[in-house]
This record gives sequence, C-alpha cells and structure tokens, in this order.
Amino acid sequence: MRKLAKTLVVIIILLAIVAVAVAFLTAPMGKRYVNSHGEELIGRKVNIGDFRFNILTGNATLENVTIYEKNGTDAFMEVDDLSLNFSLMKLITGDIHIDGIHIDDAKMNIVQRDTTYNYDDLVAYMSEGEPSEYSIGKLRMSGIEIHYKDMSFPSVP
Repeated sequence: MRKLAKTLVVIIILLAIVAVAVAFLTAPMGKRYVNSHGEELIGRKVNIGDFRFNILTGNATLENVTIYEKNGTDAFMEVDDLSLNFSLMKLITGDIHIDGIHIDDAKMNIVQRDTTYNYDDLVAYMSEGEPSEYSIGKLRMSGIEIHYKDMSFPSVP
C-alpha cells in the first residue's frame, strides 16, 4: 500500500510536470507538443484531449488525459479533468510550488507480476538525474478508481 501511495504522488507530479510544460506554450502548440513528445517528458506516451491556461490566474486545466502503459497502446491512467493552480512568478524564479491540484474522475490500472508493478518504469524515470524540490499545497481528488490485478499466480483452467 505504501508503494501505491508513492506511485500516486509520482503520477501526480508527472501530470503536474506535463501541465507546467504545456503552460509555457500556447494551448494548441503545447497540447500538440505533449501529445507527440510525452515519452521524452515522462517516459510514456501521453494524450491530452483539451487544454486551457489562464496566465492571469495561474490556472491550467487539462481534460481527457491518458497516460499509456509501457507498450504505448493500453491505458495506464485516464483523467477526465485535471486542474492546477500555481504562481507563475514563483515558477519563473525556480520555486516549483503548486498551490492546488484537483483531479476529477480518474481511473488507474495497477498490474503486479511477482514483485514488479506496471508503474516501476515511471518511478525509475522520475528518479533519474538531479533530485528536484517541489511542493504541493492542496490535493483534491474525487471519483478515483484504482483497478488492481495480480498476475503473480498462474491461472487455473
């Protein structure tokens, strides 16, 4: 369970990184960039359906976000609505602080095979390079589904 909580935090941070990357580009260009370069950004294929950003309020909204499995075809996580509030001034000065994250209606598929999970590559990808410091003020989640499948045991005919 502890590993699952750590994974949720990593995924939230990944989504926040994607959102911040999108925020620095115009909405159509940013969406197109993330959709075509998701693997470079977070290590997996990503698809964003819609993106809105308000530079005055520091509010970014991503809709219909899908993070794919390592195979690039199956959905690992789908988020209907992801809203982020942050201060652009703090971000420009290098202070990575997200005032608030709201995730609404998300589905995540966890698969375990012996001692490995289908998200181990995401954790390893985020652990590469220099450590980053960040902070998140408020995290609100609603309508979250986590589907867990244990593939460690052989199927019975």
